[in-house]
Amino acid sequence: MKKKILFTVLLISFLFIGDYIYKFTLFNKNIEHIESVKNSKQIFLMGYFEEYYLNNDEYPKNIFELDSTLIDFETKNKKDQDKDWHIYVKNTIIDPFNNNGLCIVPIYNRNNKRVEDIYVLSAGVDKECNNLLMDSIYTDDAINLNLYKNSKFSYFDYYFGKKDILIFHLKGNHFLRNQIMSGQKCSSSKDIFKLFERKHPLHRVVCITGKVDSLSKSNTRLNVFFNLNNGKIICTMDKLYKFNKGDTIQIIAVYKRNYNNSLYFSNCFPL
Repeated sequence: MKKKILFTVLLISFLFIGDYIYKFTLFNKNIEHIESVKNSKQIFLMGYFEEYYLNNDEYPKNIFELDSTLIDFETKNKKDQDKDWHIYVKNTIIDPFNNNGLCIVPIYNRNNKRVEDIYVLSAGVDKECNNLLMDSIYTDDAINLNLYKNSKFSYFDYYFGKKDILIFHLKGNHFLRNQIMSGQKCSSSKDIFKLFERKHPLHRVVCITGKVDSLSKSNTRLNVFFNLNNGKIICTMDKLYKFNKGDTIQIIAVYKRNYNNSLYFSNCFPL
C-alpha cells in the first residue's frame, strides 16, 4: 500500500515538474515575442494605428481592422518591401499566447460615446483577454483595467489568472498634438487654403489660426467656420468647446477633403 502511495506521489510530482517546465519554457518564448513587439516593433505598429485614425476619425476596435491600412501601406511602399512583409506584419499583430490577434480595449468618452483611447493588450497566460469581458470602459474608469505589473512567470496564473499584459496605450489624439509641437508652425486660415489648393504633399495634420466666422452645434459636435474670400474652412470638433463668433483661435485639425471651394477638417481641437 505504501509503495502505491509513494508511486502515486512520485508520478504526480513528475507530472507537475514536467508541466511546470513546459509552461515555463513556453511562457519565456511567448514573453520574448511580446517584449519584441513592445520594444522594437511598437513604433511601427503605433504608426498603423495613427494612420487608421487619420483615415477613419477614430481608432479600430479590432486589430484586424488594420488590414486595409497595412495593405494600403504595402501598395504605396511596395518597392521598399520584401516578400515576407505581410508575414512580418501578421506575426506582429498575433498574440503568441492564444494565436489570436492582439486585444484592443477601447476607452470611450462618456459624453459623445466615441473611442478616445485604446489599450493594446496580450491575453497573457490564461489565453483570454479578460478586460474585454467588462462593460464599456470610459476614460474615468480606465484606471481599473486588470493588467500585470511585470512579465514574471507564475504557474498559478495559468489556471487562475484574470489579467492581461499591456503592449502599449494610445491616448486619444495626442499624437496629432505631438506632431504640431515637434516643429510645425500654425498657419493662418488663408495660408492653409492656399497650401491645399496647391496639393502640398504635407500634411493632413495642420495647425490653423483664424477668426471664427460662425458656429453650428449638435448634441456632441461643434462645427467651426472660417470664411474666406475664395472659400470656407469647416472644422468639426467632437466636443462642445466654448467659442464665440469673432474669436481668434488656434486649432489642430486633420484634413479630409476639398469640396465646392471648402476645405473640410475633422478631429479638430484647440492647441
